[in-house]
Amino acid sequence: MTRRQGIKAIGFVLVLALCLGVANKLLFPFSKEDTNQSKTFYMEEENTVDVVVMGTSLMMMSFNPLRMYDQTGITAYNRACSACPPQLAYLIFEETLETQKPKVLAISGGALVIQYDYAHREGLVRRGIDYRKNSELKYEVVKDIVKQAKAQDPDSKQTVQSFYFPLLRYHSRWPEVIWYGPDDFTFKHDYRHGYYATFRTGDTPDTSEKSMQSTKKYHVDETTRYWYGKIIEECKANDIEVLIVGNQDMRWTPGKIECLTAYCEEMGIDFVDYNTPEMKAETGLNWKTDFYDHKHTNARGSLKFTDHLARYIKQKYNLEPSDVSDEYKAHLAKDIERFKKDCAKATEKGFEVIW
Repeated sequence: MTRRQGIKAIGFVLVLALCLGVANKLLFPFSKEDTNQSKTFYMEEENTVDVVVMGTSLMMMSFNPLRMYDQTGITAYNRACSACPPQLAYLIFEETLETQKPKVLAISGGALVIQYDYAHREGLVRRGIDYRKNSELKYEVVKDIVKQAKAQDPDSKQTVQSFYFPLLRYHSRWPEVIWYGPDDFTFKHDYRHGYYATFRTGDTPDTSEKSMQSTKKYHVDETTRYWYGKIIEECKANDIEVLIVGNQDMRWTPGKIECLTAYCEEMGIDFVDYNTPEMKAETGLNWKTDFYDHKHTNARGSLKFTDHLARYIKQKYNLEPSDVSDEYKAHLAKDIERFKKDCAKATEKGFEVIW
């Protein structure tokens, strides 16, 4: 091979690598809540978060960290994500400990009793994983998720490689690129600190009483027990209080309560259930006005839920207002004002949200 041919070959490889890199980037589905939440958290000032909440979308859409800080002076961050599998929960928790030293970890109880469908909920899994930074732990998590998917469905097309090179998996991404446009690839500061707000109500009939008549039994499965066990073990080693939260949910049953009560007693952690008549009365959550479906609160309902949970955590664990810098306080104040504007806009359009 001549020198000229060598230069052409190297140039071709570099151009090909560039094209594949761009294609790979284009094919990463951009989720406005999961992606921005992940990237914004990496940019948070170290040791500024005293309360972390995790779990599924029930927690992601019900707990507003800005509200907790505004009402109690205690800093918080919402690291929940849609249908969060236990492996991803552990990855998120470990990432959190790299830069933060929380005093309390609150986990949505529903995450512990889900029999997770790895084979057919791939989209939600990838939303939670795609924009996490690469690490040895992320690789182990991805391997286990693919293993679980294959065990459930031998024909599953999920592979470890495709989690790192989506070009191998997302062949139908192009219509979405055209539809969403430039915003699809633009990082925006997550001023809601992981909380995802919805400014609307639903029209879902209240079936909670029927659910409470269910006799179905639940258990924390082996995979969930393993990964959440690691989280709880590490919390105890780092003096982090663990609180399992039963978010108000029309699907809540006596079997779930029994399961979580027994699990929390076994693990030596706390459990609070927002589905009891007493808790429903204290929060004032109304199915017709404060939810947009059978389990997710809207922005109005999340303020009620956050107010109660924030007070509960503060009193139960004797938390004082967070000791953070003036710069970080200004950062939080700015984010609070941005969210207040969201509330004002929603109110103008007919969905009243009073901060």
